[in-house]
This record gives sequence, C-alpha cells and structure tokens, in this order.
Amino acid sequence: GRLIMAGGTDEVEGIYLADAAFTTLTRLDPNLNQPAALALSPDGQRVTFIYSGQLWLMNIDGSNAHPYANTPGVGVYGYPTWSPDGQWLAVPAAEQGFENWSWILVLSADGNLEKAQRLDLPDLSPINVNRYSRIAWY
Repeated sequence: GRLIMAGGTDEVEGIYLADAAFTTLTRLDPNLNQPAALALSPDGQRVTFIYSGQLWLMNIDGSNAHPYANTPGVGVYGYPTWSPDGQWLAVPAAEQGFENWSWILVLSADGNLEKAQRLDLPDLSPINVNRYSRIAWY
C-alpha cells in the first residue's frame, strides 16, 4: 500500500504520496501553500482537502486539482468525509472567519451545487463542532 498525507518537508507543505517502501515522497498538489484535512475517496481515485477556507478536489495522481465550487462567504476548515459510495461529501462549515461551525454541508461529489444540502446545527447545541472536529457517515 501507499500513504497519502498533507504535511511538509523542509517547510514545503503540500499533499504527498509515499511509495510502498516509504522512501520516496511525490508531491501531488499544484504547489498549494498548506493544504490540509485531506480525505481519500472510497474507490481510492480522488482526494478532497481544505485549502484557503475552500473544499478542493483532485485525482489521486494530482491531476484536475480545483476548488469544489465558488462558495463566497462560506468557510470550510474542518475535515471533509466521503460517503461510503463516493457520491457525497460532508464537511463542517460556517460563515467565513468563524471557527465554530453552524452547519454541515452535504455536497454531491460530482460538483452539482443544486444537490447541496445545508444541515443546521442549532439543535445540537451545546455540542461544539470546530475546525478540529471530524464527522463520519454511518
């Protein structure tokens, strides 16, 4: 197996793929500064991650890296998660600049924003969902 990771070597942070022997790191992202919170799709073909407050997608080989969608005013700094069938993504979100999330975005993995759902969290109070929180499909 191989290991995919967000992190850095010599202050060059990015998304890297390690070979099976863990002796070589290959940078996958297009030289983004500090991408974080990556999640691998269930089929192992796509990666989603957070970069500059936006959800990004790319293929496992580093091709086709792009923001999921233009979502002005929405910050997504939490850990995204894929549905088991790879058709949906979920990520904690809030108005840009807030650290405590007020909703969870459920997004179609095909990028169609018309299918997006916003799950408000007021009924979960006082549970604190923040940028270090993880959510999971069950």
